[in-house]
Formats: sequence, C-alpha cells, structure tokens
Amino acid sequence: EVRVVYVGLGQAYFVGSQGQAGIGRPAATGWIWKTDDAIAPHVQEVVEMLQSKAKPKFVALPVDLR
Repeated sequence: EVRVVYVGLGQAYFVGSQGQAGIGRPAATGWIWKTDDAIAPHVQEVVEMLQSKAKPKFVALPVDLR
C-alpha cells in the first residue's frame, strides 16, 4: 500500500509504509512510475501535511518540467 500525491496532471509522488518511494509521470499509455527511495522522507512529510498531521512548510522534491 502506498500514498500518492498528484501535482496537477503532470507529476505525482508515492511513498509506502516500508520506505519505498518514487515519482510518476504521465505517458501516452498511462502513468510511468520510477522508484526513488531517497525521496521517501520528503514525500512522507507532504502526505502528513495534506492529512493535517504536520504544519505546512516548503519541501524540496525533484520536478521534471516539460
């Protein structure tokens, strides 16, 4: 089970309870998901903010602008 945070229609992040994390981007055939466990703590922070379990703050995450 993972939590997913979509940023508009162009990017998403996921984090799981076992420390796995990654980035999703849309493609012609659907979303493509790539694992990047290094961002797990940051994505978890975002999820906690969205659930009102943490105070809002800036969180640095990788972004691919096209």
